[in-house]
Amino acid sequence: MIIFKNLKNPRPAKGETCEIWPNDVFVTASKGGSASEELMKLWIQKVWAKRGLFSNATGRTLLVMDAHRAHTTVSIRNNLKRNCKTDVSIIPGRMTPLLQPLDLSVNRPVKAIFF
Repeated sequence: MIIFKNLKNPRPAKGETCEIWPNDVFVTASKGGSASEELMKLWIQKVWAKRGLFSNATGRTLLVMDAHRAHTTVSIRNNLKRNCKTDVSIIPGRMTPLLQPLDLSVNRPVKAIFF
């Protein structure tokens, strides 16, 4: 899922072709360019619930996320647990660089260049 900031329509209209984004990449936009509770619900539906390749034998998974407001709401955590058999663990604030090294080494430089 790719979330763009301030775009009104990141996808072509129905019937038009899009050579930029493959069909299995969900592209959307938000005013601030960040996840909201509504975007998290979309992500769960369009991305996380369809991750069959990565599910384990028991069908239960653990999702580790940072402490962003949209990740910590009760409705999102309940949705993941009930509908996706997913337990959620939240990384405490200011610990992301230590516990998610890709966020620091990959995501941050990409965001600095393109956003």
